[in-house]
Amino acid sequence: MFDEKDHDRNDALGQRLQRIGGQMNPSPELKKAAKTGVPLRATGRNYTVGTHVRKFTKAVLVYAAGILLFLGAILLIPRWFGGNQPTPGGSVDPIVTTEPTHEECEHDYVNEMPLGGHPCTDDLSYTSRCKNCGHRVQHNVPAPGHNFVDGICTRCGEAEPADCEPVPDDFAFSITFNVYGISSYDSETGRLVKTNDPANSDLEKYATTLILSDEQMEEIYRLLSDLDFASYPTDYSPTDASSKPPAYWELTVQMAGDSHQVCCSFLPAGPFEGRDEKAQAFIDTFERICEIITSTEEWKSLPDPEVLYA
Repeated sequence: MFDEKDHDRNDALGQRLQRIGGQMNPSPELKKAAKTGVPLRATGRNYTVGTHVRKFTKAVLVYAAGILLFLGAILLIPRWFGGNQPTPGGSVDPIVTTEPTHEECEHDYVNEMPLGGHPCTDDLSYTSRCKNCGHRVQHNVPAPGHNFVDGICTRCGEAEPADCEPVPDDFAFSITFNVYGISSYDSETGRLVKTNDPANSDLEKYATTLILSDEQMEEIYRLLSDLDFASYPTDYSPTDASSKPPAYWELTVQMAGDSHQVCCSFLPAGPFEGRDEKAQAFIDTFERICEIITSTEEWKSLPDPEVLYA
């Protein structure tokens, strides 16, 4: 219920509206208050009902926008920073990438570090990688060979080798090796024996014929020439080491009408080092000749000895 003060206030408001007449257009709230007698509460500022409604609506909209931003952040942040997320069914959404596929990419290749090898005598292998999509291409380039200018290769810097003397027509050798000297080869006859120990039955099944190629014979000739084979004594011990059972080495070389033989007894059956540089050179040469022989298919086709030595 309104008291007399409220009615007096409304009467005063109505009288004020009548006084100002056409000098101003009162707001609808003021007109409504004048007609209904519902007082407007003054707080030092001229607030109207519309003002309160607008402020309330604005606050609701701001609050709703904040909620939407919060929910959006919850949904998007894991995808931005956490990769693909499992779906309720347990599957994983595929990762979307902006990188072009191999078919779509306009490739921009850069060469990667080539694999090791001699720049002149070894085939070169290297890869090129696209900076955009990562696609790789393998390149194989045949060895270009040396390019000697004034005796020096322009690619690798090696000196041009001097002309080598040809292999003598009468060059031949025979070699005996292995434990107790059970294995042997004679280049003149081509006879190759894997074992001559009579403890093995049917010795002929351990023998065959081997004809070395011209390249193999030339390599062996160069090895013996560089070694100066004729400078070694007939009975020679390249090491102080020994083993049981011992190995026996014998090498006989014929070239340019001369023949020379070197025999080494009581050697270690396994790898060993020479007593000095000259002895080591002899060991390296002898082992290389054995390697050439034992790497052939003829040697590999022979059965292993039935009797082992300890």
